[in-house]
Amino acid sequence: MVQTIIDIFAAGTDTIGTLLIWTFLFMAKYPDIQNKCREEIKQVTNLNIPVTMEDKQHMTYVAATLLEIHRIAIVSPISPPHAAEVDTTLGGYDIPKNTVVSYMLINAHFDPNYWDNPKEFRPERWIGENNELKKNDAFMPFSLGPRVCPALALANTETFITFTNILQKFQLVKPDESPMTIDGRQSGITHVPVNDNIRAIPL
Repeated sequence: MVQTIIDIFAAGTDTIGTLLIWTFLFMAKYPDIQNKCREEIKQVTNLNIPVTMEDKQHMTYVAATLLEIHRIAIVSPISPPHAAEVDTTLGGYDIPKNTVVSYMLINAHFDPNYWDNPKEFRPERWIGENNELKKNDAFMPFSLGPRVCPALALANTETFITFTNILQKFQLVKPDESPMTIDGRQSGITHVPVNDNIRAIPL
């Protein structure tokens, strides 16, 4: 029981915190996109009312930006283990029943068969003709099926609320004038930024 509680808290805090760091880094690197997000927040809240989850349905560009960051950052690159329910063949490989299977998310999130210019950071790819959010079957940061991450709702809620309320009050910028690169490294099961230095300037 104690270990289970430790696992829940460790997984819930480490991954969500890391995703927020990635989010702020992307905003510092792409100020035009940050400004578009802030403008949408302003249209809904006038920048003087705290953002709530009820506002999310009116913030398509913000939601698309968070999806795009989640697609590229890949906080948890390796899926939880699954087991094949029946004998099957996939990609020419025989997979017997009960075989434990995991997959690398980078293969799904950067597959050119599913994403146009997958290495490009472009929130607009998530927005349809009628300003609705589009779905993509290759997007699976929380895994799929019965073993989907139990923290999915918590992660999406915490990320949206923190991100929007920070952008209401701060401009996120590079620490200096040198070119900003966003690279990651593996730390345990989490993909973390190599450099997480940014400045937050009060608005």
